[in-house]
Amino acid sequence: MSSAQSSKARHSRDALLEQLDRVESDLAELHSMLRRYDPALLPEEISANWIESVLQARRRREALFGPGMFADPGWDLLLHLYACQLRGKETTIGALCDAAAVPRTTGLRWIGELERAGFVHRSADASDRRRATVELSKRASEAMAEYFGNREVAQLLT
Repeated sequence: MSSAQSSKARHSRDALLEQLDRVESDLAELHSMLRRYDPALLPEEISANWIESVLQARRRREALFGPGMFADPGWDLLLHLYACQLRGKETTIGALCDAAAVPRTTGLRWIGELERAGFVHRSADASDRRRATVELSKRASEAMAEYFGNREVAQLLT
């Protein structure tokens, strides 16, 4: 093989390797996107988007089977609070009840139960005293992280 042919072969090989690297990078990005937005695929790291997709799947289930068939407002409240915590955002009682798809009276009763159990903290909104915010306690936050950190348990949710 002449040096010109050898050089051309090396150049072609290098170009193919670069193209392969780009394809692998694109595939990794697509895989990451799928895991972020498809609740049937367990993500590498539990994110607020994934937690919210679990809540959305629960709402779809209620739409198909009826709202009272699988009621678990306490868990829905904790899921939404965990998603808010992962995003670094606070939530109000009203937004929390909406996310859990429960009436305010039911939401308030469950928030009270969760507060008495030491899983949530309720506080007055600094900008509007008529509103209250709710957040997970340290104990509940650690429990949620441990629960979703168990890949076998998290896989059952999908």
